[in-house]
Amino acid sequence: MTVSSPIRQLLEVALVGLATTLTVFACSSTPVEDEPFGAPPVRTPAGDDDEESTDGGSSLPPPVDGGKLSLVRITAGLDHTCVLWSDGILKCWGRNSEGQLGLGDETPRGDVTDTMSRKLPPVNLGNGARTQTVGAGGRQTCAILVGGQVKCWGHNDFGGLGQPDMERRGTTPESMGDALEPVDLGTGRLARDLGVGDFSTCALLNDGTVKCWGSNLGGELGYGDELQRGGAPANPNARPLGDALPGVDIGLSDIVTVRMTTARAYQTGCALAGNGTVKCWGGNNEGQLGLGDTSARGDDINEMGTQLRAVPLGGKSSFLALGRDALCVGLDTGQMRCWGNNEWGKLGQGDTAMRGHDGNNLPLVNLGVSSKVISASMSDHVCAIFEDRTMKCWGHNHAGQLGLGDLVNRGELPGQMSTNLPLVDFGTNDTPLEAATGESHTCVRFASNKVKCWGANGYGQLGYGDTTPRGDTAATMGQNLPYVDLGR
Repeated sequence: MTVSSPIRQLLEVALVGLATTLTVFACSSTPVEDEPFGAPPVRTPAGDDDEESTDGGSSLPPPVDGGKLSLVRITAGLDHTCVLWSDGILKCWGRNSEGQLGLGDETPRGDVTDTMSRKLPPVNLGNGARTQTVGAGGRQTCAILVGGQVKCWGHNDFGGLGQPDMERRGTTPESMGDALEPVDLGTGRLARDLGVGDFSTCALLNDGTVKCWGSNLGGELGYGDELQRGGAPANPNARPLGDALPGVDIGLSDIVTVRMTTARAYQTGCALAGNGTVKCWGGNNEGQLGLGDTSARGDDINEMGTQLRAVPLGGKSSFLALGRDALCVGLDTGQMRCWGNNEWGKLGQGDTAMRGHDGNNLPLVNLGVSSKVISASMSDHVCAIFEDRTMKCWGHNHAGQLGLGDLVNRGELPGQMSTNLPLVDFGTNDTPLEAATGESHTCVRFASNKVKCWGANGYGQLGYGDTTPRGDTAATMGQNLPYVDLGR
């Protein structure tokens, strides 16, 4: 690992300061900006009372001919939620202080009536542009467009949007649409998958390589240094993108998934190969690399490639779920392993001791079911969907984000996991396909092409046209929890 330089120390202080602000929001009943918990920020109504909002609508692609319109993706950032439809239309709601909704302003959506349904504009990513997949991390959002270009918007403090500056995108109409430049991935390079963190982003490209940009204080970009990629060219700590940005030497072939943690200070990147092998690099202060120590990887030379050990999983991984300084993997046996930071019991071990830092101790999560885990999402809490299409959530629950009708954390005390951990009551026979966990809220995409959300709602991130939390009492779950009106 490199010795800290004055530049690094200054940037580290700035980043930790920003991350601490986010942490205060996570742990306190009072969000940042001195807003009362559950109360909407001062805002002006968006949209029109009689017509569907058409902000940016002139550039939307025509409807897809044939085939049934379906909901194909849901993702959540710190306090916002996005859904993607099979015709490439993307809609986002919730907090918008950094333009993370991509609607050309800083006005939240979903916090007051008449801002959802057909009043919620689709994200304008350019004339005729369709979205192929989307990822949200912290207060930024990135999308891969049909054709493989990547566009990112929201906060840009450390060049995480992949632009040659550190200016926000999405806060003005002039910063979206065709004016939003795609990330320069290099000549002929197109994206297949994205990992979006708080301050950095990684993309899996069409040649099988991975490129990363943004903050790099813990080596999370994997380039053997702590230099930022992207951002202002005059910044002596920044390096350019495009052909000048090399692929990250992970030492894996046939990479199928790339992800990044959200973090209070040092982010972590992970890659999953087609043979089920997982490698992680970057920050490791909480043992989140799963390598039996707390030494970062990727911040110094000779730490990547063949020198970077695979995480000892004792089997093949089927999916990755990265949260805040921690991560979980699904195994091909249908079980899960989680390691890293363990505040509020999010590792599901009946305690709050971190894992992964001491002798590769990566125990299985005891979920007390015979059905296999097929997918999961993680933040400061984890929600896992099983093969029988039931779901369990554990970890932080200060706002009801576990959906269990109370404010009791699960997984931090003995006796809270296994069969003592209840299933989430959706109040419907609908089939859950995908969960999305924000810092303090949870949303689920169902087979009916509908969505339900619960947890904190101070910015309208649940999408119900108010700022009332759900999931904190039994009366707000089950059949009393409505579907979000997506207007399609």
